[in-house]
Amino acid sequence: MESRRVWLPLKDFRASGITRKLHDGILTNKAETIAVILESSGSEVVSPHIIDDTYKQLKSSSDFLKYIITKYKMGSLKTLRKIQIPCISVVENCLTLCLTTVHDFAKWNFVEARSCIIPTTTAEKKQWVKVFEFLAFLKHIVEKSLSEIDQLEDESLGYVELGSEEVSIKDYFK
Repeated sequence: MESRRVWLPLKDFRASGITRKLHDGILTNKAETIAVILESSGSEVVSPHIIDDTYKQLKSSSDFLKYIITKYKMGSLKTLRKIQIPCISVVENCLTLCLTTVHDFAKWNFVEARSCIIPTTTAEKKQWVKVFEFLAFLKHIVEKSLSEIDQLEDESLGYVELGSEEVSIKDYFK
């Protein structure tokens, strides 16, 4: 029996001129309503590489916010501005958490919120408290953003009426 499979080189399916920059990880919940973007710059502190990784995080987190904007167009701008997309970068043994939010129709906020050192020796064991604080803060941000996204969905579906002074996402981003 003859095999009907044909292996085609990957290059045949790539469009020329497109450079994709992938992250080390993007964590989402099952409903894909929130994302945590992960990037590791490795163990060598190379400034251009770290800056490039930061740009990737900003691009991906703002793209995820655009996804939320298009999904919940009839929701409130006020609610949308409360949603924070977390980005975690790892450089050597340092964790940094940045948060991306909508600033206005042309700008994003990308702010460092927390940073900690991961202890690698027993002498540094007290620094684990900062790591746990970092993780607790991340959990708080994710839960708060999920709650705001749930509110945004209710507003978008008409379960919750917008106040007379509230601006819808659709009207704001015309």
